[in-house]
Amino acid sequence: MAYFLGIDAGATKTNCVLGTETDVLARAQGGSIKVARVSEANAEMHLHAILASLVQQSGVALQSISATCVGLSGIAIPSVADWVRTALASRVSGHLELCGDELIALDAAFHGGRGILAIAGTGSHVVGRTRNGELVRTGGAP
Repeated sequence: MAYFLGIDAGATKTNCVLGTETDVLARAQGGSIKVARVSEANAEMHLHAILASLVQQSGVALQSISATCVGLSGIAIPSVADWVRTALASRVSGHLELCGDELIALDAAFHGGRGILAIAGTGSHVVGRTRNGELVRTGGAP
């Protein structure tokens, strides 16, 4: 059976879900793992607690995971992306996909279909998916 891990790593909290193609097996929430906002020691502690909770709830070993997707603002910052890759590679098996939080927000809003999402705050980012699945962006980081 294939198991999948989804991680939404925000500046203040991290949400995770573990499941199969059809069922959610476990959910966990903890502190931020974004090393641009918290220390590496705190990020490590938060990630460890979140993953331990998923394993406890589901009984699924982290070495059984087929693929993980991490959505994280600031993923274009090399030190942020490198930390996530290293931290998960030492804990979780399978393919690792890193993407910006704008893509997970777009997919959450439009269920993988076409649509446009605007994020405005200190900076701005607009991302959209066309009818044929092409991503179109302006602003934000590449």
